Amino acid sequence: MGGYEDETRLRCVDSTGTCAPVVLKEQLSEPRRNETARCFLITITPQSLRLISFALTMKRQNIRTLVLIICTFTYLLVGAAVFDALESKMEITQKKILDDRKRELMDKYNLSKVNFDELERVVLQLKPHKAGVQWRFAGSFYFAITVITTI
Repeated sequence: MGGYEDETRLRCVDSTGTCAPVVLKEQLSEPRRNETARCFLITITPQSLRLISFALTMKRQNIRTLVLIICTFTYLLVGAAVFDALESKMEITQKKILDDRKRELMDKYNLSKVNFDELERVVLQLKPHKAGVQWRFAGSFYFAITVITTI
């Protein structure tokens, strides 16, 4: 600043914690004697100016990053609320329909709860094998691509 290698500046802080502008010590015509202000000297070198500039730049980048994170989480929360509102009613309706169908089948075939649960478990275990072998090279390759793109 100003081409000086070493400038001494004075900064005053009042009782509210606000800072007065930085002024050169030599620019003061008389010492400031204010009971509500505390003054301290700052020695500014080109290195300290670079450090201050770097710190301010980092603060701006941190603020941008924080804003981006907040926006992302807000977007996720709004998306979750929308999906919850759209899908939860349908899911509850489908569960009720399936429970009614389950009771209907138990009554029709005179199955006890234990027998029906066993039949249900066997059917669920057979279902994946009905389509044939799924872990062929193409399916495995697709799964690997899905894992990489998800991460």
